[in-house]
Amino acid sequence: MKKELENYRIDKPRDYLHKRLFLNNGPLMHELFNFPGEYDGPCPNSNLDGDGSISEVDISYLVRLDGNQKLIINVEDETSNVGEETLRKSNKYKINHQYAYKCPVYSVITTSLPSHRCLKELKISPTDIFRHEIISYLDFDGEKILNSLKSKLKTRIFSPS
Repeated sequence: MKKELENYRIDKPRDYLHKRLFLNNGPLMHELFNFPGEYDGPCPNSNLDGDGSISEVDISYLVRLDGNQKLIINVEDETSNVGEETLRKSNKYKINHQYAYKCPVYSVITTSLPSHRCLKELKISPTDIFRHEIISYLDFDGEKILNSLKSKLKTRIFSPS
C-alpha cells in the first residue's frame, strides 16, 4: 500500500495536480502553453541514471513537428526556487531522455515565481550552456486565454465541416 501512495506523491499535491492536468488534458495544456508542434501523447517520464538511480521529470510527452519528426517536451514545475540546482536537475532529465529515446528534448520550467527571479541559463562547461523556457503563471493573462479559447470553441462549433 505504501508503494502505491508514493506513486501518487500525496506529499506533493501540486505536482500531482500538474501531472493530472497534462495526462487528462494533454492537447489543451500543450496549446495553453503555446508549445511547438502537435501533441502526440505521453512519453515515459522516468529514466535510469548512470549510477543506477531513477530520474523522473514531472511531465514528459511527445509532439510531432513538420516532416513527422518527433520532439519530447519535458515540463518541470517548481514553486520555491528556480536556480542552479533546478537547472542541473532539468538538464539531467533532458540528457537522459535524449539518450533513451533518440529524440530532441525541449525543456520547460513552469513556476509560480516571477520570471525575473529565475535563473535563465546554466553554464555546464566553457562550451556547453543549458537554456530552457520559463513559464511563470504570474505572466499569464487569464482574460486573453479565456477569450482565445472561447473564440476557438465558437469557430469549431459553427464552422462547416
